[in-house]
Amino acid sequence: MSDAAYRCGSRDYLVRARTRLDENSKQGLFYAAFELRCGIEARLQEYLEVQEHLSKRRKEGWRIAELSKNLKRAFDDGDQILEIVFRDVEGSNSVACYYTPVTTSLKKKGQQLGKYLHPMKEHKPAEHEWWKTLQDLLEATYQELKTATTGTLLGPPLLDPQNQTRLNIELGYDEGRDEIIRMLGHKAKLGKMKVNFLKTLPQVPR
Repeated sequence: MSDAAYRCGSRDYLVRARTRLDENSKQGLFYAAFELRCGIEARLQEYLEVQEHLSKRRKEGWRIAELSKNLKRAFDDGDQILEIVFRDVEGSNSVACYYTPVTTSLKKKGQQLGKYLHPMKEHKPAEHEWWKTLQDLLEATYQELKTATTGTLLGPPLLDPQNQTRLNIELGYDEGRDEIIRMLGHKAKLGKMKVNFLKTLPQVPR
C-alpha cells in the first residue's frame, strides 16, 4: 500500500479505528486509540480551519484542550447539534444540513486515550480487567466521534465583517443534496433558512 493511500481527514481516522477494533486483538486496541485520538483532533482542526477571523497560529496545534479553547474563540456551540433547513421560496426544493460538535464528553475521552499511547509499565494478562476498561472506552469514543463526523456543517452561521451571513458546508457526501445546496446557494436565488437546535441527531444520510 502506498503512502498516498493514508488519508488524514477525521472520517478516515474513524474508519481505520473501526477496522482496528474489529480485529479483536490486544495490539489492535492501541492502534485504535491512536486513530481515535487523531480523529478527534482532526475534527476540531476541520472546524477551526474555515474560521477566517482566527489567526493561523490559533488554527495550529494538536492538544485537544488548546484546539477546543481556540474554537471557542470563534463560536461556543454549547455541545448542541445544529440543524439548518434550506428551501427555495416555492418550497419545491429543500435540504437539511447538520453541525455535529466535538462534545465535552468526546474531548474528555480523547484526553483519556492519551495515557494509553505510552509504553505499558507492566504486563497485563489477557483476562485482566484493564483490557475491558480500555475496550469500553474505545467503543464509547468511537460512537461519539462517529456522531461528531456525521454533520457536514463546519460551524453555525456567522456574520462576516461585511455583515453578511457566512456558512461553511462540506460537499462530496451526497450528490443529490450537494446539487440542491449549490442551486439554493446561487447568488441570484431567493430562499429561506430555518435553524433548529437538537439534543440528538436524526437519521441523516451520509
